[in-house]
Amino acid sequence: MTAAAHATPSPLVSFVILADRAEAINGKLYLMGGCWDRLQLPTFPVAYSVGLAASIEFPAGTTPGRHVVAFKITGPGVPSLVPNGVEFDLQAVAPRSERALIGLAAIATLPEAGEYVIEVTVDGSGGSTTHFSAEQSLISE
Repeated sequence: MTAAAHATPSPLVSFVILADRAEAINGKLYLMGGCWDRLQLPTFPVAYSVGLAASIEFPAGTTPGRHVVAFKITGPGVPSLVPNGVEFDLQAVAPRSERALIGLAAIATLPEAGEYVIEVTVDGSGGSTTHFSAEQSLISE
């Protein structure tokens, strides 16, 4: 058998969704204004309220202990949207796969129009990305 056959399963990000609002309550994900990929904004820089939703899969046999889920946004002049991440404490090796849902609210400061990428990782790997475009609106409200 190869070393890969004996490797401990690692958690992974199943999906990440952008929304106007995202909450995870009692194993359910609640979204308002979800799955967008384009913002029309009147001016830049701007502070914009964004909801982030993610599903983290912990396969059967995942090592118990603390697991860190990190959210990072990259784009014109933006180093990180959620600098501290979210921590999970997996108490024991589960006999079956477990899922954790995350719903976060954050304020994203967008310095200028452009393409932005949000990456979600677990323990530094197993990531998933989504993107959005921030554009200057031609009509002011």
